[in-house]
Amino acid sequence: PSLFTGAITLGIMVQVSNAFSKVHGGFALFLHNWTTITELRSIWKRLHEFESNLAKYEEAK
Repeated sequence: PSLFTGAITLGIMVQVSNAFSKVHGGFALFLHNWTTITELRSIWKRLHEFESNLAKYEEAK
């Protein structure tokens, strides 16, 4: 409605649409790859714990 009353221009409307699209695309990246992200995080946690335990073992020798 603001476009038709002249409160905003078509250019502003296009800029807002483009900004929304970029934000949506940024969030979609996380949503579409969430399974992979959580799997990689779990792997990282296990490796970190393994390295920590390995260091403790080396110190105990």
